[in-house]
Amino acid sequence: MSERLKQKVAIITGSSSGIGASAARIFAREGASVVVGYNRTEEGAKRIIGEIESSGGHALMVRANIGEENEVRILFEKTLNEFGRVDILVNNAGTHTIPLDYHEIDDKMWEENLNVNLMGAWYCIRYCADIMRKQQSGSIINVSSITNLMGLGANLPYACAKAGQVVLTKYFARILAPFVKVNCIGCGVVETRLSQQMSNDRRKFLTDLTLFKRFGEPEEIANVMLFLASDESSYITGQTLIVDGGEFTISP
Repeated sequence: MSERLKQKVAIITGSSSGIGASAARIFAREGASVVVGYNRTEEGAKRIIGEIESSGGHALMVRANIGEENEVRILFEKTLNEFGRVDILVNNAGTHTIPLDYHEIDDKMWEENLNVNLMGAWYCIRYCADIMRKQQSGSIINVSSITNLMGLGANLPYACAKAGQVVLTKYFARILAPFVKVNCIGCGVVETRLSQQMSNDRRKFLTDLTLFKRFGEPEEIANVMLFLASDESSYITGQTLIVDGGEFTISP
C-alpha cells in the first residue's frame, strides 16, 4: 500500500455503486478517510462502508440529493463535523435519461439532467471552494462524458449538462489557483448497471467505436481519479482528461 492519500479526506458523490464505489475503495486503500455520498442506494452505500471499515479504513455514509442545495450543505457540514476538513471532492453523482429524438425531449428531462448533472456539481464546488481556500490546498474532480465534446448520441439534456461541467472546471481552476487543483474526466462508456441494460446491437455499435474494442471498467476510471486527487498530478489544473479507450480518436 503506497498511501498516496494518507491523512486526506475525500467526498465522493454517487459512490454507492459503479465508478464512485470503485473510487471509494481505492481512495480508502490509499489512506484517505472517505465520505460515501449517495441518494437512493442505501444498501450499496452500507456495503461500501463495511468493506472500507473491515479493511481498517475510515468512512462516513451521507445521504444527499445533490440537486438540492440544502442537502449539499448538510453533506459538507457532516463531513466537517466528522473529519474537520475536505481535501478531495469527486463530483461523480449523475443521472442519465433514455436517449430520445429531440422532438420527444420535454422540460422534465431538461430539469432532471440540469439539476443533478450540472447544478449538483455547482453546489458541491461552491461549498467546497471556501473550505479549500482556507486550507490553501485541495483537489476537485468533475466527472463528465465525451458526449459533451462530440455532440454524439440523442441524449441532448445529458450532454449539455455534462458540457457545463467542463466550463465549471476551467472557471474554478482559475479562481482557486494556485493552491487548489480543479480537473475533469471525460468518460467513455463504462461497464455499469446502465451499460448492462443496453441491447447487444447497441453494445456492439459502441464497442466498435473504441480502439480497445471494449467498454471501460469502473476501476480504470477510479485510477484516473486517484491520480488527479494525489500529488502526482500537482502541475495539472483546468484540464479535461479523456478516458474512453480511444473512442474520441475515431468517432465522428
